[in-house]
Amino acid sequence: MIQMALALFEIEGRNFCAPYSHVMTEVISRTIIIMNRQSSSFLVFFIAAYRAFSVIFPMSNWSQLKPKTGFLVIFFSILVSLIWSCVYFFQTTIEKVKECYNSEPLDYIPYKLVILERWETKYLLFDGILSISFSFLYLFVAISLLIAILKNRKRRKSLKKEKESNPSMMIIFLAISVFIAQSAYGVLYLVNYFVFQRYEEQELFESLNPFTLFLFILNSAIHAIICFAMSSQYRDTVKRMICRKKEVISISEPSRTLKVSSSTKKTY
Repeated sequence: MIQMALALFEIEGRNFCAPYSHVMTEVISRTIIIMNRQSSSFLVFFIAAYRAFSVIFPMSNWSQLKPKTGFLVIFFSILVSLIWSCVYFFQTTIEKVKECYNSEPLDYIPYKLVILERWETKYLLFDGILSISFSFLYLFVAISLLIAILKNRKRRKSLKKEKESNPSMMIIFLAISVFIAQSAYGVLYLVNYFVFQRYEEQELFESLNPFTLFLFILNSAIHAIICFAMSSQYRDTVKRMICRKKEVISISEPSRTLKVSSSTKKTY
């Protein structure tokens, strides 16, 4: 969203002119995008892997994840992704523009962000490989989870147990959305590096990056909708969080035995 807002100030051409604050904001937004992309990719893979492990090995001690462990996983995933994204931040180059193709005089010193340097193409190539790796790992874990769920369902039918909710369709939809979003970004920079390297079309091909960002945004947005629409457990959890029922506490007066005389007792 920040990049789309800054696009309103951009001037077409190689010598794009903008105030230093705008260029620095774009660098920061690119850095945050890289950090969030990899941290979210790892977390979505970790959740799927943990879910599959708990279904395949229900009696294991690791099948019950403690809140402290969950917070540590989130913290370290964000920390590693932050370090990885800082590499991009400190390697970027911002140059002062000597000649800016603009008919109107500028009231600021123009700067531009130097893009598609050799280090950046290699960096984005490796970043894309990470995304493709997470997408295939997630797909493998989702298939393993589906197989485990189908086996458990057959076992419940043979034992004539009560019918439980079937999350198979939800897992399939989530796996497809994650795979498309992750692999599209990875394939973009793989093709960009091995096909369009050192060609003028590389800048045009790099302009497809907003499309892959849109897929990530769409993937993140529809996950909550898919989970809520296809899982009764998610719906029950949301109901408990939003619509908390008031507990009605009934207090019954205890019976008391009063001694009236040595021979009679009266109960109230």
